[in-house]
Amino acid sequence: MLLVAASVLVAVLNFRRVGLRQRTLPTPEAPQLSVVVNKAGLPQPFDSATTLQRDLERARGEVVSLRKQLNQRTAVLEQARAAAADLTQRVEAEQDQLNQVTEEREALDHQIATAQAEVQSLRDKTATSGEAEAQRATQMAALEERVQNFSAAVAQKDHALAQNLELLAHDRDIRDLIGAQSLHGGDHVLIR
Repeated sequence: MLLVAASVLVAVLNFRRVGLRQRTLPTPEAPQLSVVVNKAGLPQPFDSATTLQRDLERARGEVVSLRKQLNQRTAVLEQARAAAADLTQRVEAEQDQLNQVTEEREALDHQIATAQAEVQSLRDKTATSGEAEAQRATQMAALEERVQNFSAAVAQKDHALAQNLELLAHDRDIRDLIGAQSLHGGDHVLIR
C-alpha cells in the first residue's frame, strides 16, 4: 500500500509541474479515447453524458468497421488458402503426371535400346549369313565346276572306254581270224 501511495505522490508532483493536460490512452485495435486529467493526475468527471455517448458511438462505429475489415481479410485469407490448396493439388497432380511420363520415357528408352541391339544383332547375322551365303555360292560354283570337269572327264573316259571296247572287239575278231588261219594253214581270207 505504501508503494502505491508513493507512486501516486510522484505522479501528482509531476503533473503539478506540467499542469492540467489532456492524455490519450491507447488500446490495441480499439478506438482512442481522450481523457481529461486534473492537476492531481486523476481523471476528471465529464461535464455531460453527451460527450460519453458520442465517444461510445464513435468507438462502436470503429469496432464495427474493424470487424468488417477483419471479416474481409479473413475471407481473403480463406480464398488464398483455398487457392493455395488448389495449387498444391495441381502441382501434386502435375508432379504425378511428370513422374508417370518420366517412367514411360525410361521404359521407351529401354525398349529402344533393346530394339537397337536386336537390329544390330540382325545386321551382324545378316552380314555373317551374307558372307556365309557368298562363301556357299562360291563353294557351289566351285563344286559345279568340279562336277562339270568330272562329267567331262567321265565323258572322255566313257568315250575312250567305248573306243577301247571297240578296239578290243576288233582285236578279238582279228585274233580269232589269226587264230583260225593258224589252224587252217593260212589260206582263208576273211572279208567282212
